[in-house]
Amino acid sequence: MVLLNTALAHPFSEEQAERKRELERKLAYDTEKLNLLETSLDKTNRLTEQMQAMLASFDNRLSKLENFILPIHRSTQKLTRLHTNIDLALAQIDNFTGTFDVIKQHEAVVTKGPRGIELQTYLVSIAKLKESLHSLEAAKYKSSERTVQGLKATLWNGIRQLDEMFTATLQAASDAIDPAVYLSDDESPAIPDAKLVELQNLANALADSLVEIGPISAFIKQYEDVRSAHLIKVMAGVSQSAKDQELKSVNQRGTYQKGSSLLVPYGKTLLRALNSEHLLHLKIVPKHHAVTTFVATISAAVDGFLDACETMLNRVRRNIQRREINDVYMLIDVWDDLSDMFSRHAALQAYCGKKGHEIDVVLGNASATVISYFKEIYDEFKTDSEKKQSALSVDGTVHETTSMTMNTLKRLLDFSHAMDHMIINSQGKTGSFPATSFPDFISKMVESLLTDLETKSKGYKRPTLTTLFLLNNYHYILKSIKGTKSLAESIGPDVLDSLEKSIKRQLDVYRNSWMPIIEHLMDTTKISDQGKIVTSLSKAQRETIKDKFKAFNKDFDELFQTQKAYAIPDVELRAQVVKEVKQVLLPMYNRFHDRYTEVEFSKNKEKYIKYDKDALAQTLDKFFDASS
Repeated sequence: MVLLNTALAHPFSEEQAERKRELERKLAYDTEKLNLLETSLDKTNRLTEQMQAMLASFDNRLSKLENFILPIHRSTQKLTRLHTNIDLALAQIDNFTGTFDVIKQHEAVVTKGPRGIELQTYLVSIAKLKESLHSLEAAKYKSSERTVQGLKATLWNGIRQLDEMFTATLQAASDAIDPAVYLSDDESPAIPDAKLVELQNLANALADSLVEIGPISAFIKQYEDVRSAHLIKVMAGVSQSAKDQELKSVNQRGTYQKGSSLLVPYGKTLLRALNSEHLLHLKIVPKHHAVTTFVATISAAVDGFLDACETMLNRVRRNIQRREINDVYMLIDVWDDLSDMFSRHAALQAYCGKKGHEIDVVLGNASATVISYFKEIYDEFKTDSEKKQSALSVDGTVHETTSMTMNTLKRLLDFSHAMDHMIINSQGKTGSFPATSFPDFISKMVESLLTDLETKSKGYKRPTLTTLFLLNNYHYILKSIKGTKSLAESIGPDVLDSLEKSIKRQLDVYRNSWMPIIEHLMDTTKISDQGKIVTSLSKAQRETIKDKFKAFNKDFDELFQTQKAYAIPDVELRAQVVKEVKQVLLPMYNRFHDRYTEVEFSKNKEKYIKYDKDALAQTLDKFFDASS
């Protein structure tokens, strides 16, 4: 057992010994390596100490070097700045002396003036002197103050000479335009291109001077004065013609012919002048002065036109109060043409500022005057007053109001387009006419006229005269409408139907007025027996027949004497009225006449049978004829 354990233990000890030896070798190796590291560390420490010593030495030397170099560097910088300042001073001196050279070179040109040299050369000299002035003012050298003042004086003198040249050139260019050109559609009233370029150059130079030097140039005011005078000259001819026409009396003017008012060519000429001025204005006047300068330039010319319009309008209003309708047609025509012309140049009119607005106002007043006139008549027709019933003719003829109204409506057909626009534009405004269109206007006027006639007819004491008055007027209105195609087309069928019914109703009334006379021709006297005529009548029967003839003759004669003084001026209507009477009277009279002609109701039958059948018909034909 002991042997076995010994045998087993022996191998294990060998392995341990081997491992121990291995470990000892590694330990020896590591020990050797550690010694090498310690040796290297010692060397590194020594080198570090040496490096620190060297760096400390370098730092000390650099500090000494800096202390030595810094004063030198500062001195160098100072010298550099001094050199730069010297260069700048020399440059400024060169520039300053150069400015004087430029002044000397161009001052003589400017002082001499623009006449006799190229305009561009003169403008270049002006520009150079401006640059020199700005340079001297920027330098602010006390020694140059006198030079600055002298230079300003030279520039101001040069600008004034440019002003004078601008004014003279603009005046000459404006005078060269024949005012008659503005009246023609074939030519354009414009300044020639060469002169326009010269004016533009002058205007640009003067406009720059306003900004750069100050308000020493008056070229804008000069432009306004020259061009304003030119426009007044242009408008003088048409203005005077319009005034001469305005001064004529109503009789001298006569019946107004469409398109004959001289205010229309006046307005047309004004528009051409404004348009020409606007184009020139945009090319010459600086933008920031544009609107105010344009308004100032055109004011006098526009005011002349507005004065002419106001004068015409005031005269029309006065004549309207006297019921002189002729001027109303003229006003409608003028409004139509002028409003159309100015509406096609709305942008130009807006550019005219307050003057454009004043043109709108006067045109609006013209339209309002026309509408107000017809509205007044319309309202007057609708009014029931005793005054209407007092001013009637004694014969029941067509009333002056009827003929005047229908003639007015027919005449207005020539201005239907203008009236339509006036009526539509007046809608919603104070005093507008109660119509939506021109045809509606005509219908309303006819309807109100019929109302007026009904009112007037109440002034007649005799019913028959009332009937004939209405009949005459109704027929005149209907005939006027049907005789004018465009008038008939404008009036609604309801109005025509109402008129025809009114005429028929008055005819019936007049025919019925004869019934009292016809009643004399009705009798029940028996004058036949079994087909034989009874020639012997009782005294009572004879007296009845005599009384009937006497009553008929008396009433008929009285009616004839009365109604022959009545008037039915229309031949067709007169014939129709007489026919209506004949249709009811003659059959009755002829029967009565034939019935008693053969009967001996009196020894002197001629005394009672005053009219034979033909004589009665002929007498009826003489009714409504004062010469009978």
